[in-house]
Amino acid sequence: MSDAGRIFGTVFIVVGVLVAAYCVFGLKINTVIIDEPHPLRFVFAGFSILSGTFFGLVLLSLATIIENQESQKYMNAQQKSTSA
Repeated sequence: MSDAGRIFGTVFIVVGVLVAAYCVFGLKINTVIIDEPHPLRFVFAGFSILSGTFFGLVLLSLATIIENQESQKYMNAQQKSTSA
């Protein structure tokens, strides 16, 4: 379970960065004469990076918490079996 959380967390961060790169370099306003860069492309890119990083770090943190809980449960089970 914790490996899946780490994988999905990393995927969220990578996708956020890729979408931000697309926003910065790909968003254009199509006019009749010339294609102009979208004026809010940096805002969209910043939001994309922030949201992707936030949700990715949440998943990475949850994966770490689950891993620590599982290891604590295993350690407690070993201590009970050696003391009995």
